[in-house]
Amino acid sequence: MAAEFLFSQFLSGLTTAIFLFLVASGLSLVFGVLRVLNFAHGTFYMLGAYLAWQSMQWLAPAKEAFWFAALAAATGIAILGLVVERLMFRHLYGKEELYQLLFTYALVLILGDAAKILWGTGQLSVSRPPSIEGSITVFGTLLPTYNLFVMIVGFAIAIGFWVILQRTSAGRMIRAAAMDREMLSALGANVGVLYSGVFIVSSFLAGLSGALVSPIKAIVPGMDVEIIVEAFIVVVIGGLGSFWHLFGRPDIRPGAVFRHSDLPTLLNLFGVRPDGGHPDCPPLGSAGEAVEMSRRLPWILIVLVLALTIPWFGSRYYTFLATQIAILSLFAVSYNLLLGTTGLVSFGHAAYFGLGAYATGLLMKELQAPFLIALLAGGLLPAAFAALFGYFCVRLTKIYFSMLTLAFAQIVWAICFQWNEVTGGDQGISSIPYPGLDWMGAIPGLAGFRTGDRFYIACLVLVIAGIWVLQRITNSPFGRLLTTIRENPERASFIGIDVRRYELAAFVISGGFAGISGGLFGIFNRGVFADFMFWPKSAEVLIMTILGGMNHFWGPVVGTVLMVVLNQQITSYTEYWPLVLGTILLVLLFAFPGGLMGALEAGTKRLRGQKTGGGDA
Repeated sequence: MAAEFLFSQFLSGLTTAIFLFLVASGLSLVFGVLRVLNFAHGTFYMLGAYLAWQSMQWLAPAKEAFWFAALAAATGIAILGLVVERLMFRHLYGKEELYQLLFTYALVLILGDAAKILWGTGQLSVSRPPSIEGSITVFGTLLPTYNLFVMIVGFAIAIGFWVILQRTSAGRMIRAAAMDREMLSALGANVGVLYSGVFIVSSFLAGLSGALVSPIKAIVPGMDVEIIVEAFIVVVIGGLGSFWHLFGRPDIRPGAVFRHSDLPTLLNLFGVRPDGGHPDCPPLGSAGEAVEMSRRLPWILIVLVLALTIPWFGSRYYTFLATQIAILSLFAVSYNLLLGTTGLVSFGHAAYFGLGAYATGLLMKELQAPFLIALLAGGLLPAAFAALFGYFCVRLTKIYFSMLTLAFAQIVWAICFQWNEVTGGDQGISSIPYPGLDWMGAIPGLAGFRTGDRFYIACLVLVIAGIWVLQRITNSPFGRLLTTIRENPERASFIGIDVRRYELAAFVISGGFAGISGGLFGIFNRGVFADFMFWPKSAEVLIMTILGGMNHFWGPVVGTVLMVVLNQQITSYTEYWPLVLGTILLVLLFAFPGGLMGALEAGTKRLRGQKTGGGDA
């Protein structure tokens, strides 16, 4: 009985693995050739399932309509992929990977809400084709015939890919583009057509996988998030950009790029970086003076004075909004120590935000610990985890670093989501008490304040203190070395800077302050939940930082204000806030790549240049 049960579980897992292979293979193929990590690949999978259901409705009288529906869904997603690649993606080739990732995430937001508008939010299902209904017996275990069909299709596609990549001229072109696209273009190959073809094939696989899974799994909004995270884990384990690593064999291109202590000097002499780029090209964005505007005015004092007036002149709603903005501003500024100052793109920063929230909430609720002690623990615990995870992450570069941070964050999220005895599992921890702030009533002007107003004042003071410390770090010699590493890590290593150690230090500091902001947010929210550390939360802080401008210290604060205010205003009129956010992100990427602070600075310089030109004339 035990052997039959294990074999049954093996067959069930094999079916799931086939779907993961179909999604992950397309994801890895696009990265290997186009050097783009497509967050929207999971959304193409979801849309394939929805299109299969829609085609079944149109072809309902036909008994074997499923086969036509699956083919139509996969073809429709392939056409969508072609449109996206030709009209939008093509303009992002050669740009920083961060902008490509944000573009694909914008597609996730837009297409996800478009699916809700077209098909609603309820569960949809597709019937299995009559020709392969029923089950067969395999070693005493019942196996649905449809599952066997899926396995056959998966293995057939794997073999077909091997034949194409190894035995055809198209496969040689794909492998050549993965190795050296510039050389391939110089030899006269039409790389643009090749890119379009690869993206079409990848999209077709995603759509086909979504269509094939529809008779097995319910079609619901959000199924794209689940599959893309699992696919990321598969390709990270197997090797990004390597199709056959998904089956345990390297083929297209190497996986992760590791730093080696002896390589930077030698590679610098040859004029290359370990990731294949040129040493004169900054690893992230344009070189900007992150603290130029902060030197002109005492911004911290100005912000503090203006923010302190809100409880006196604003309503309870504005105090609530200002508290949220203050807490998330510290989160965004701490993240920018990695992104804007050090040049590291983390997809798992929400893990430290959530760990800080859990640590603070548990200490205050279960142990009745004093507020400041609980908050300090909420910063130290994430900093310790950041030191542990960062030790491994800083050994990778660019997108590989980002994927490893995502993998660690998902591990932490999974543990918190299932550890019911400590974290409450999916129910989280509720009724976290406010700290005792009655002593604030003795301060002139605060006697009549409500508990929420007093907590806002306490949050504001702590957040401003945290931002001040982060600004001091950014302006210090240590921060200048981080900026040097951002501009060119290999040259920084050549002049004697221990790049790994400084990046790890920045990672730990950033994680600690993210934990403090998480601790404050857990109290403000009166509860802590595993969703605090799910990967979309990391995407939110990334968007806030980019929205304001990562090359300016106060850019993340500006981005946070706009993000929270827009969220509150737009959600009061429509439930499709992700659609609006995705549209804003697209406009930002194509029109204001430097963020709002960058656009403001560029406009000011242009205006000054016109005035100077007019004066000289």
